[in-house]
Amino acid sequence: MKNYNTKGKDIIMAYLKDHADGNFSANDIFQYLEEHNSKMNISTVYRNLDKFVDQGMLMKLKNPDDDFCRYQYKHPDGNCDDHIHMQCRNCGRVFHLECGFMEELSKHLFAHHGFTIESAGSMIKGLCGECNTDVSFEAAHLHEAEHSQEASHLHEAKHPQETVHPHEIEKKSFSIITEELQDIQLDPLQEPIIKRCIHTSADFDYVENLCFSDHAVEKLHAAIKNGACIVTDTQMAKAGINSTELAKYGGEVFCFMRDSDVAAAAKKRGCTRAVVSMEKAATLGKPLIFAIGNAPTALLCLYDLIQKGKLNPEGIIGVPVGFVNVVEAKEQIMRADIPYIVARGRKGGSNVAAAICNALLYQLRDMENH
Repeated sequence: MKNYNTKGKDIIMAYLKDHADGNFSANDIFQYLEEHNSKMNISTVYRNLDKFVDQGMLMKLKNPDDDFCRYQYKHPDGNCDDHIHMQCRNCGRVFHLECGFMEELSKHLFAHHGFTIESAGSMIKGLCGECNTDVSFEAAHLHEAEHSQEASHLHEAKHPQETVHPHEIEKKSFSIITEELQDIQLDPLQEPIIKRCIHTSADFDYVENLCFSDHAVEKLHAAIKNGACIVTDTQMAKAGINSTELAKYGGEVFCFMRDSDVAAAAKKRGCTRAVVSMEKAATLGKPLIFAIGNAPTALLCLYDLIQKGKLNPEGIIGVPVGFVNVVEAKEQIMRADIPYIVARGRKGGSNVAAAICNALLYQLRDMENH
């Protein structure tokens, strides 16, 4: 097992590396640290993020919509000084424009306009190809499609590099996963969920650590078909869930973590926003499925609300990632008398929470199409 340095700055960098396809504000990072019992204050978070930017480890992105800066991990093998970047205003992803015409473009701008491109800090705003085609569909795959090629690298020796069109990436990824699993027998209803978790994380440990309560899949399917809504503990998970598919059954996706009343109440009470968010969700008066991928305190709060009779959820997807209270919170949920899908141990994440929700939705879609 790896030895982990738990200094705040190392936790920040580890989190951004693990979510290299996303970009986050200092408040997002502060929230993550808060949920994992770090004592780092927001000013120190800003200072460490800007140090990482100065060291060339992160990109600093200005969001014109809310005037906040966001930060994204910069891969050490990539040279961001020689190409322009593009950011999708819908899904937030940043793309590296490493096309052959960059040198020609730079020469043209300098020769005809006297303009020199500073590529490292460049950012063209617009809609990516997937979001142009179907905004909701792309949001549902925000944290899945970007990882699919990583899964293919597991079989690189057997699968030489080849050109794969975007719409074929997922199909190819699932084919490789099936081949890797070989003769492992999975429950037919659980299999698509487990495979989608592997697809989005390139981690085959989910075969062993993804746990299901009795008839969990059937019960969650029934809840969705009856109009259940999904509550998440991060905006990332909310963005990753296919809200279009969920809306077909009358449900919608909620995340209250950024609500001003939640932040104010958490500060006043000296508790986490995850706790207040779960309490707020309990007052919605709707059938609810909770998809928790970040905050163990959210799971602990849900368990407490259930035991006090203040909440009776249709089910809980418990996959927070981390080291502090994560294992204990998951085990506690597995002792509650409610349907659950839980990633036992330390692994999980917002992308995994979204992947499980999508797997359930796509199962229902496929059942109806057949």
